[in-house]
Amino acid sequence: MSECQCTEGHELGSQSMVPSEQEQLRARQISAQQINKLEELWKANPDASLEDLEKPGVDDEPQPVSLKYEDAYQYQNVFAPLIKLEADYDKMMKESQSKDNVSIRWDIGLNKKRIAYFVFPKIKLTSQEEVALELRSGQGVPVDVNHGFSVDFVWKSTSFDRMQGAMKTFAVDETSVSGYIYHHLLGHEVEQQVVRNTLPRRFGAPGLPELNASQVGLSSSQVLVCAPSNVAVDQLADKISSTGLKVNNSCSS
Repeated sequence: MSECQCTEGHELGSQSMVPSEQEQLRARQISAQQINKLEELWKANPDASLEDLEKPGVDDEPQPVSLKYEDAYQYQNVFAPLIKLEADYDKMMKESQSKDNVSIRWDIGLNKKRIAYFVFPKIKLTSQEEVALELRSGQGVPVDVNHGFSVDFVWKSTSFDRMQGAMKTFAVDETSVSGYIYHHLLGHEVEQQVVRNTLPRRFGAPGLPELNASQVGLSSSQVLVCAPSNVAVDQLADKISSTGLKVNNSCSS
């Protein structure tokens, strides 16, 4: 394993400074593995030092995933720490996207609410595309100020909490999913199940004209309908459900 030395007390200028023999003798021996771990630790804590590598839990590695699991408890014990690590990383990345000295353009929406428009390059949009932020209340809005604002991301753990909750339910309640899905998730060998559906002779929805032959043959699978926001999804799902169709509504957190 390769090693390098770390000495203290010198500030590097425009030219490299070679440490003296005495400084090399009192230098701390640092392995490449320690350097890599310290660099990873700096991503979460920029003030971390070599002493922090000795703290318990720093070197703990999550269990590797497997192709097969004994039961749902083992499945949860493997994936729960991985989801926790992913949540911590997602939180760190979101909170690091803060920006100061943001310029705001104020406007009023069709619903009479105040809207703040600003450019935020860290969001994956076009370089000059604006972000519109609708304010819940119009009271105390500094519409006469357009510069010097700060934008911070508020991280929410909703999606990760749902993952952890689903795995806990999966571990303690075998009836939470079908036997086929249960054993399939654990990597057990299961027989493929054939789903048989009896199709109606006529396709149509209450209050709407019947479909013709070309419309019936256009799609032989389920239909995925998307909307730009959770509110729009709710309204769309309600309208579709009112026609008598079965709707499975999925919203983002």
